[in-house]
Amino acid sequence: MNTIGFPKIFNGNSTIIKSGQEATKQSIRLLVSCESGEFFGDPDFGVRLKRYFFEQNNNILKDILIDELYTKIVAYCPHIYLERKNIVVFASGSKLVANITYRDQETFITDMFSLVLFRTEGNQ
Repeated sequence: MNTIGFPKIFNGNSTIIKSGQEATKQSIRLLVSCESGEFFGDPDFGVRLKRYFFEQNNNILKDILIDELYTKIVAYCPHIYLERKNIVVFASGSKLVANITYRDQETFITDMFSLVLFRTEGNQ
């Protein structure tokens, strides 16, 4: 699988085409960083993270967020195999982090990566 890798202008990274595991990670990052309804051609693309930022923090909200991440990743990244139990969302200091473990259906390689869903202002 190949995907467009958005370059980090200030980092000097000019790689445009990503492949393999980097392409999968880039696709999931793009999906999670977009809000549902932002794309004109596909209003279902994206995750409603902003909606959950100001909700009461409890286990039900955590399960709803994991469900949303799972359903969107399965729908928009069919080249990977993912189970709901392989998405773990937790707070780490002032960050909300999701650990996602998946299996690439083309290479059958299992990989895990952490994705920062939310970071409070002032923390880098």
